[in-house]
Amino acid sequence: MKTLIPAIPVFLVLAFGLLPTLQAQVIEGDATLVSTPGGGFGNYQVGLAKTTSFGSATSGLFLFGIANQGNDTFEFNYIGIAEATILYLANPEDAIGPEFVVGNTPFASNLGITPLNPLSLPVGESQYFAYYDDRNFEFFAFPDFVNNDDNYGWFRLDREADGGLSISNGATAVAAGITVGTTTSFSLAVPEPSSFALLFVLAVVASTRRSRKAI
Repeated sequence: MKTLIPAIPVFLVLAFGLLPTLQAQVIEGDATLVSTPGGGFGNYQVGLAKTTSFGSATSGLFLFGIANQGNDTFEFNYIGIAEATILYLANPEDAIGPEFVVGNTPFASNLGITPLNPLSLPVGESQYFAYYDDRNFEFFAFPDFVNNDDNYGWFRLDREADGGLSISNGATAVAAGITVGTTTSFSLAVPEPSSFALLFVLAVVASTRRSRKAI
């Protein structure tokens, strides 16, 4: 009688092999900074120009005002209220997804969950921001609406030599997480442990049947 090594079913190999390689759509240059001197919401407005309708509440609105308070200090306040939006201070290589959103303190939002937080940004320096955009309008108590089908992204805010602000880089992952400073997305639709367990059981059953036939 031969001792056979149970074969792993092809479907199981594919299921596990493809999960890490799934890539969501990533939109580069989504965050847009507009100068609004003398405006009622600050000196600048930052919004998402590609994944939302910038300046229109009809299809979602992600919009924050930035006011220059002097002494290298800038105050952020929300303008858009059509969907839940949150800004976070971030660092390169931070993984932005539901866990980051729930586990970190918001810098600014339109949810009433944080006071206005001024940013100190001297000339020549930069600050990375991460953001959460509840694109499906599930506007309920935080953090209950945070899920795997929302948008997550980042941008870098720069203080120019003339004292002004600019956004030099950024990206949004559509219904996926993203790593700050990159265009690398990661899937949020990870199967539950029970799903993995089911796949394992099916693999064992299939392998056992093959072994019995080969005896």
